[in-house]
Amino acid sequence: MINIVIKEPNVLYRHGLYCFLADIFFDEFQQGTCFSIELNPESICWADIIILSVPLEECESCFSELKARKTGIIIVLVNDEGVSIPSCSFCLPGSVFISRRLSLNEFRKCLLREWRKTQLPNYQLSNNYCCNCQYQTLSLQQLRIMSSLYKGKSTLEIANELMISNKTVFTHKYRVMKKFGLRSDVELRLFLIRLAEKKFCPIMCREISDDVVAKMGVF
Repeated sequence: MINIVIKEPNVLYRHGLYCFLADIFFDEFQQGTCFSIELNPESICWADIIILSVPLEECESCFSELKARKTGIIIVLVNDEGVSIPSCSFCLPGSVFISRRLSLNEFRKCLLREWRKTQLPNYQLSNNYCCNCQYQTLSLQQLRIMSSLYKGKSTLEIANELMISNKTVFTHKYRVMKKFGLRSDVELRLFLIRLAEKKFCPIMCREISDDVVAKMGVF
């Protein structure tokens, strides 16, 4: 039995993945499949395959929940074609980034290629996920500004609160947008909302203590 976790908000697309993956593993290996949509330490621990639907800008942020992973492969679905390999692929061994626009045949080839690697006798999954971390991070000042933007404050309000100039606020804002490949204020807003939904992973500001983050009440 192949255990598969799929985090995909589009119900129809997710159902299509169920059918597609079930057919692949039955045709190729005569194996059944068991699916879950719950992404938590327990499901990640037993999953042979984890499929994540991730906005492109989040590919450079930390997937801390995946630290519970002990085996298998990770497939990250992204919307853009020709996406460069994000830095997180280097500390998440066995991960592959696939465009949603990829043909079913190419998707199948990628999946089988990665799956067969895990079946080799000498295959061993590294658990040093956080060594030499290459994730993009936020400075304390950027964290304050992003928190204020998320709360709907204007640039002028933020500048007055932090006792800095409007220009400094804009500079930090666009540096953050550049770090995460955000192309507009709308994308920045959606990105901040997603961080809030994830309860803001503190690894994005590693130099800041948890106490400081808690006192700031960010996101």
